[in-house]
Amino acid sequence: DFAFVVDLGCDVVWTFTLGPGNIEMVQRNQLNNGTGPRHMSFHPQANLAFIVAENLNIVQIARINPDEGSLTMINQVDLSSVEGSNPKYGSEVLVGDTGEFLYVSSRSDIGR
Repeated sequence: DFAFVVDLGCDVVWTFTLGPGNIEMVQRNQLNNGTGPRHMSFHPQANLAFIVAENLNIVQIARINPDEGSLTMINQVDLSSVEGSNPKYGSEVLVGDTGEFLYVSSRSDIGR
């Protein structure tokens, strides 16, 4: 079993193993510079992770290697709210209980 930590500032998803009384970092999954991973969610049956990128306003889809906890990016999707002159920022991603639906939100600086 693995624990994954998204690191917005370093553009990394860290993979840790959890043992009795200890935690150990086992993978440093580097994303492209400037991605800004903010939130990560997992498919309930498949070895897939969905990562919403705050800085690029995209969702990245990664295959999880179940033996070592490494991630292989297989696709990315622009969020539909990227149009317009105000910047948008990816904020959260959730996978439905059955894995059939993916819910993603973004936010804007309008009204600040």
